[in-house]
Amino acid sequence: MSFNSNRTTYLKPLWFERLNVSESKELIRSYQTSVVYISVGYVVLTFLGRWWMRNRKPFKLRRPLIAWNLILAIFSTIGFWRTFPTFVALLTQPDGIYRSVCTYDYTSDTEAFWGLMYTISKLFEFVDTVFIVLRKAPLLFLHWFHHMSMAIFMFYLYPIGDPVGRWGGILNYGVHSIMYSYYSVKMGGFQVPKSVSSIITMLQMGQFVLTLFANVYALVMFGIGYPCALSNMTIFIQFVGGTSYLILFANYYYQTYVKLKPKSA
Repeated sequence: MSFNSNRTTYLKPLWFERLNVSESKELIRSYQTSVVYISVGYVVLTFLGRWWMRNRKPFKLRRPLIAWNLILAIFSTIGFWRTFPTFVALLTQPDGIYRSVCTYDYTSDTEAFWGLMYTISKLFEFVDTVFIVLRKAPLLFLHWFHHMSMAIFMFYLYPIGDPVGRWGGILNYGVHSIMYSYYSVKMGGFQVPKSVSSIITMLQMGQFVLTLFANVYALVMFGIGYPCALSNMTIFIQFVGGTSYLILFANYYYQTYVKLKPKSA
């Protein structure tokens, strides 16, 4: 089995996508400790907020929530549009899967820029929880744990830049583009079949399955002697994060769409 080492870029970077990758990695690395504190503070403030709201009427916030979901839907759609074509072009190569998880041949300014935006966006997604707290909507462990851990994980993964990370980021862009669009439509008062939300949950589980597959594949290739850009930090975060998220989302799916509940529920 042989591998072509020529670098190919399929999307020409737009003017705002050009960045110094080394500087962007150093920037994110310099905030790693701060993000840990911010993420812990996010959890503390979340539960303080729920305590503060316990005897207060919920805020409606319908229009701000629609606008917020639309912003995230548009952001995720653009991120997916700018990264997915190169990802597909890479995977359709004879050695595509290997190169997608083990080599830097297909990295580009476009991919690096949207990886940076993806990393930073995990902090902005904390705003999702603000709406939940102020509207007194149910707050699941899945929700705040996922937001907190993803922010920390991404600020440690981006500076490493292992190729396998593109699987999680690009797939998540795609799922979020659908998920936040769904939230926008639902908050807009449109009737959406319950099956749509269950499909979105399945897509979320699917991205974790594929990400775990990519990591296992990379480990296998490394184990049989092929060079693979895979660090111990990436292996740890991808497996711990991917496995925990898959279990939590699978449990949520079972509790919400499979388990029989009393009619009173």
